[in-house]
Amino acid sequence: MSFDPYTSISTYDWNGNINAIKPAFVVDNGDLVYGGEPNKYRLFYETVSKFQVPLYTTLGNHDIRENGLPIYTELFGPAYNG
Repeated sequence: MSFDPYTSISTYDWNGNINAIKPAFVVDNGDLVYGGEPNKYRLFYETVSKFQVPLYTTLGNHDIRENGLPIYTELFGPAYNG
């Protein structure tokens, strides 16, 4: 599977491609969204919630902008497990 980094999330078929290759799980290593605004998290969550495999996330600096930490925690659980 190839990925064009200039393709918008709204036009790239994340669900179709992830579900087609059937990995054991998916890891997103931070910066899930460019800023922590609720509408950006909503779009991201609507996309990844259709994955047929577990998604594991880490928190990036962009995710906590615009008071995004509470939204991240609500959707994905504790930000830090140490």
